[in-house]
Amino acid sequence: MNTIASGIESKICDKMEKSHIFIDKNGNEKKLWQIGLGKKYFAHKLIHDLHTGQKMQCDLWWTEVRHVSYAYQLYLLKVRIRNKVFYLITNEQVKTEDQVWILFLPIRDDGKLKQVFAMENAS
Repeated sequence: MNTIASGIESKICDKMEKSHIFIDKNGNEKKLWQIGLGKKYFAHKLIHDLHTGQKMQCDLWWTEVRHVSYAYQLYLLKVRIRNKVFYLITNEQVKTEDQVWILFLPIRDDGKLKQVFAMENAS
């Protein structure tokens, strides 16, 4: 959680464990996986794996959240690729589909996405 409590001016985008507790838009404390449970994904796009060239369906859902150790607004991005789901937290404002793709695609492009899936598969 140290990343979340870091300086306000820095942009953060951190992969979070689904068991971390956050506060949803309605003020309820929930685990990350509970916040987006049963919600339909807002954005869908075929993306390319930069290493294999293979096309993959990518689905994104997002919402505002808060955390007790961080005084400012945070945003949860729920990402599903190849039937695997992971959760990203950012302090970058996310209100539209364009903003989500602008935030998400560089993560995929610099190889962090592959690291995320390697970590998920190892555990």
